[in-house]
Amino acid sequence: MTFQPLAKVAAPVLLLGCLLALTCSQRPNWGAPPAPRVWPRVEEVNLPEFTGAVETALTAQKGTLAVVSGWAASHVKGVRVVRTEMMVDGVVVAGSSDLVARDDIAKKYNRRFEESGWRYVLSAKNLKPGEHELRLRVIGSDGLSAVVFSKPLTILQ
Repeated sequence: MTFQPLAKVAAPVLLLGCLLALTCSQRPNWGAPPAPRVWPRVEEVNLPEFTGAVETALTAQKGTLAVVSGWAASHVKGVRVVRTEMMVDGVVVAGSSDLVARDDIAKKYNRRFEESGWRYVLSAKNLKPGEHELRLRVIGSDGLSAVVFSKPLTILQ
């Protein structure tokens, strides 16, 4: 007695049975993907939760690099800034989770800010001369985000 022909028949029958069971099963929202486990709520509004500032000049010569730095922090106890994103004219041009300690900001608000300082090197190579909108969006450890400032960035000829 040989089992080779039986194996050739059993595999397709088993596969067909599995497909039939999946098709007939009671699965609500079969076509909808599952909700993500962690998904930050991105809101482009100034929430009272965050504060921040830019501390460098916002003028650059076309074709050069400009250092832009400042700080961002949360007013809510237990919530910290986990990421910052620099936007020019509504487009994210840089983002980082690397923040540095700022003792001066901690003293100003009489709170311990683990990391609140940020710094980006902004390329003015592809920016046309004139005024542009520079914004900093922060994302907190609670998943909320907000734009903490919107300032004009001037690119010179």
